[in-house]
Amino acid sequence: MSDKRSGRTSAITGVGDETASALSPEQLALMGYQIPTTRHMVAETTLPDGAIVPQGDGSWLLSGFRLTTTGVDIPADTTEAQWTALGVMICKLGASVQWLIGDWLAFGDRRWGKTYEQVAELTGYEVQSLRDMVYVASKVSVRTDKLSFAHHKVVAGLAPEDQQAWLEWAIENGASSKMLLAAIREWRRPTPLSSGADGSQVQKVLISREKPREFRQFLKLASKAGQGDVKAKQRALGQIVQYRQWLDEMEQWLKG
Repeated sequence: MSDKRSGRTSAITGVGDETASALSPEQLALMGYQIPTTRHMVAETTLPDGAIVPQGDGSWLLSGFRLTTTGVDIPADTTEAQWTALGVMICKLGASVQWLIGDWLAFGDRRWGKTYEQVAELTGYEVQSLRDMVYVASKVSVRTDKLSFAHHKVVAGLAPEDQQAWLEWAIENGASSKMLLAAIREWRRPTPLSSGADGSQVQKVLISREKPREFRQFLKLASKAGQGDVKAKQRALGQIVQYRQWLDEMEQWLKG
């Protein structure tokens, strides 16, 4: 879920987060706040571990490491534990960047009426990409780091209870976002499906909006029809949900 941090005082400057984030290092200096500019200075401060300190040259200091838009400067005396922690943090931030931008922009829109065009100019992102990130962040309240942003994008148009049910199904079955999309599309199709890859294991189920749980159970059984490796199960499920031309079109939408 979104991280609720509004109103907290910044450990870097002693001013509110909103004020600190809106000011440049030069502006903060004029107000009397000292911003560390070297790795050694950061080590001597009482900054909390993981604090990100903006620098006047456009870089940031993160727990003693200097980050830029083109790389990271790692000191020679870095320990293995510090190196590991940095890598984990970078990877987690990278995997969650769409969520972070979506929540950030949604807040800016509510609070100050920021437009997609303004933010596109500020960040360099395409307007449509920003729209997609805000749409998913605003619509999906049930989130899991076990699935990609694309999975959540697939369920964004569903009711909250159905979002959770389908995300759980995707986790249980190791389904890709494409497979999840195909399964939901078939669930919404008000026609029965014939028996799957193994008729002895898969029962015929009427697919309708009124029976989502029955269909999820049907697909679960269908996935078992392809015993063996993951690809075998995917082939079995793929045969049942019958990929169609619309899937290619939706795949392009997913790539956003």
